[in-house]
Amino acid sequence: MSAPAHTDGDATVAIRVLTFNIRHGEGIDDRLDLERIARIIHAADADVVALQEVDRHFGGRSQFLDQTWWLGRRLGMTAVYGPDMTLPPPDIGRPLREYGNAILSRLPIETWDHVPLPAWPGLESRGLLRASVLADKVPVAVWTAHLSHENPEQRAEQARAITRIIPEAPTRLILTGDLNDVPESPTLSELTRTLTDTWAATRTEHGRTYDSVTRTIRIDYILTSADVGIARVDLIDVGDASDHLAVIADLLVPRE
Repeated sequence: MSAPAHTDGDATVAIRVLTFNIRHGEGIDDRLDLERIARIIHAADADVVALQEVDRHFGGRSQFLDQTWWLGRRLGMTAVYGPDMTLPPPDIGRPLREYGNAILSRLPIETWDHVPLPAWPGLESRGLLRASVLADKVPVAVWTAHLSHENPEQRAEQARAITRIIPEAPTRLILTGDLNDVPESPTLSELTRTLTDTWAATRTEHGRTYDSVTRTIRIDYILTSADVGIARVDLIDVGDASDHLAVIADLLVPRE
């Protein structure tokens, strides 16, 4: 893909969005290599990047690194983070151990927040990271989530929690993430009552994103409000860098 034009006449503004579950930087070859992740993101040339399974001081598996800070600095992008899981520090005076989602943007970020999603006893907590970015001065809501992999009923409940905070008539809204469910599931049926599945709307192929070797199912998505045009949506082969393929979309957001 070539770099997107950030304006498209007077009616719309173009924005390129990438979503990518990075498996805390550890590839399917069991090698921790955040630089490999950074190269994939850089090559995609996206305006906004939504990442799932991102560690911040989490543990030895990621060398206690703040991966959001590192990727933002490496790529020259503004970076915000939403912890889905927070654990006590390993020692007194050390930072909290966190695991969650990140948004990187080369566009200005106006506001951002993190919304906890329904948590069930004994299962991992999950959340929704929301950012408002300015694309040629037009505010665009970019949200990302990593829904439960443990229980389909919990996933559906988390999807309902998301739809409850979507405005009744959403505009300029992009929801991305590893939703851990297939297009025919109650989870996606709930979310696509309000939002458009960009892949299903424009492609006839299955678009399977997991795992990155067998490509058995599609669980990674870019969904948009109905007013957002879809110029192109594609998958990115990430090699051994993660167990998920990345999804990228060129979108046209209305100015009014």
